[in-house]
Amino acid sequence: SLSILPRPGFRLGADTPVLVRLDGTGVELLRRLYHREDAVDPRAEAPRFEVPFRAATPGARIDAEVTFYICKAARCRPVVTRYGTSL
Repeated sequence: SLSILPRPGFRLGADTPVLVRLDGTGVELLRRLYHREDAVDPRAEAPRFEVPFRAATPGARIDAEVTFYICKAARCRPVVTRYGTSL
């Protein structure tokens, strides 16, 4: 699973888009694009996405590019972050 957890004092924009783009090597991803509404609870303070995959080979890797809006008080700004993990 993949969760977006803002730092203390910040929050995700409630009505702003969230995009999760996935890529991988040595693994078969069942989906490569997720939107906020695909989260287990789309309105959660820290939305969590279940990311099913198959056929992981030794040294397999999943990379994610996550786009969201982070807010503090009434100000929000877009953020693009990348994360990768070996399986």
